[in-house]
Amino acid sequence: MKLSGSQREIVLSKGKKRIRVLVTVKESSSLKAPVNGTMINHIKESLSSEVLLEYEDAKNLIYKGEGLRTGFEETEGIYKYFRF
Repeated sequence: MKLSGSQREIVLSKGKKRIRVLVTVKESSSLKAPVNGTMINHIKESLSSEVLLEYEDAKNLIYKGEGLRTGFEETEGIYKYFRF
C-alpha cells in the first residue's frame, strides 16, 4: 500500500496473479461515524474520485479499467491494519 497526497495505491498478489488499485481522491467531505455507540470516528467520503484497476496473471495484463466519478470512503485509522 502506498499513500501519496490524494492518491491511494493497493497491490494484492498471490503467486503470479496481481491486482493493483489506484485511487485518486477528489472533493471529499468529512462525516462522523460511531465507535461503540459514540460518534467519535471520522470518515472521508468522495463521490467524484477516480479509480484505476489492473489485473495481471504471470505479468500478462488481463484487465485494465478506469472509473470516473466513483465513490470512495476512507475511515480514520484504517491504515493501521496495513503494512507499509
